[in-house]
Amino acid sequence: MQMASKDYDSLIGFAPEYKPMKEDFEHNESIAGGPIGNFDLFVFYEQPIVRIGEISLEDRFISTSNVMLLGSEETDEGEIWFPYMEAIEVKGEPIDVMNFSREIYNLYVKKNRWKMHLHETPINRRKVRSLTDRFDCIDILRHEEVIKLARNKLSFDANKISWEN
Repeated sequence: MQMASKDYDSLIGFAPEYKPMKEDFEHNESIAGGPIGNFDLFVFYEQPIVRIGEISLEDRFISTSNVMLLGSEETDEGEIWFPYMEAIEVKGEPIDVMNFSREIYNLYVKKNRWKMHLHETPINRRKVRSLTDRFDCIDILRHEEVIKLARNKLSFDANKISWEN
């Protein structure tokens, strides 16, 4: 299975001061109830973005990735991650949000055949301690709410591995 993460990293340009930190997640926890038992939640909080594809941004665009993974496997080409779901939050100018959404759609849906839903109303959140020095506490999405939303909007079955359907 090809992952979209390498393509995502080439699609997005992070602010220079953030680049050394971009591999460090602000939160991680194991959550029960995935299709094969537990899954891991990784939160990369408020990543400053200065480029989307070929478009340079004047103002900072902020993205938070809530990545839910079933696990990973080491291969000759490096580690392959098995995604359960990802919720990407964005803050910025409306035109930048639309450009980002279009590019993410092209990458995840058109190229990699993932399902995607654009959601514009608030989702319930919870506070957790950050694992990095960037923040003390962070306000993250409740994963149960994200899964419920995916179930309702994308016919997501939380008890099945999506690539086996």
